[in-house]
Amino acid sequence: MAKLAKEATTMRRVLESLFRYFDNGNLWSPEHGLAFPVLKDMQLFMDNSGQNTHFMLSILIKHLDHKNVLKQPKMQLDIVQVTSSLAQDSKAEPSLATIGALSDVMRHLRKSIHCSLDDANLGADIIKWNRSFREVVDDCLVQLSHKVVGDAGPILDVMAVMLENISTITVIARTTISAVYRTYPICHIKIRQDAEPNAFPEALFHQLLLAMVHPDHETRIGAHRIFSVVLVPSSVCPRSSSSIPETKKASDLPRTLSRTVSVFSSSAALFEKLKKEKFSSNETAYQDNKENGVSEEEPRNINNGMLNRLKSSYSRVYSMKSPLVSMTTDGNAMINSNKEMASTGWPVQ
Repeated sequence: MAKLAKEATTMRRVLESLFRYFDNGNLWSPEHGLAFPVLKDMQLFMDNSGQNTHFMLSILIKHLDHKNVLKQPKMQLDIVQVTSSLAQDSKAEPSLATIGALSDVMRHLRKSIHCSLDDANLGADIIKWNRSFREVVDDCLVQLSHKVVGDAGPILDVMAVMLENISTITVIARTTISAVYRTYPICHIKIRQDAEPNAFPEALFHQLLLAMVHPDHETRIGAHRIFSVVLVPSSVCPRSSSSIPETKKASDLPRTLSRTVSVFSSSAALFEKLKKEKFSSNETAYQDNKENGVSEEEPRNINNGMLNRLKSSYSRVYSMKSPLVSMTTDGNAMINSNKEMASTGWPVQ
């Protein structure tokens, strides 16, 4: 079977058939099942022959969504544990498949966080299972990020992709932010070792800016927390001072300060870039208006001319109304005088 799995489609078909056999026999237990030793031998054979073993981990994580597994909580735990063990022993090179597996594990972490929000309405068995599932998912993230992904950049990119088009539904938005915030400390050691001192994840930065203006206040707070830990990674997992020699602390201090200053400078550069883009768009609009013959003074002159015409028109109308008012007043006076003359017996003309 390992020799047949030289192409991605063929490998998927072979593994899916094998996985269904493990499902039907409930053979996924890492200690007593048949799945782990068989898959480990296949992975070892494929590593030695130079085949693509990273597809195995990706297909194995996707198997968690299979209809045979969705209703088997214990089987889900076993599959994640098998995946962690295989990732720990894997010699696979970083690839899109392993990054996709990391993204899928983060998605299952979000589901676990979402399930933990309703602990009050769940039974003790479900709460216990969810906590165990969270632990094995955390361990799987550690193994995938340290043994398989091999670079901090893809991890940060996966975090940015997960924040893309974040839902306006409060519960989903909060669980998404929590999953990303939880992922960073898990992968923190790998990110801290591989990240360049002057590098800041621009894609993640832009997604965090959008999350910072989310309608939900807890989502906004979570976005600011993620931004803080990415900006100053040493604030995530501070090491105890007793376990670090003084010479090492002294040598690491300039690097930490350099990292902090550099990422602040990178953030400032991104803000400056946004400001320049906005200024250039405004300047382009101004040039377009100028080319069309409309300057800043012309609208003012046009408005003043219109105002003067309105004033003159109002004055003419008022001057025409004034004689009418006076004539009406004189007419009323003549009518009143005629009435008085008639009452006294004088002839009225």
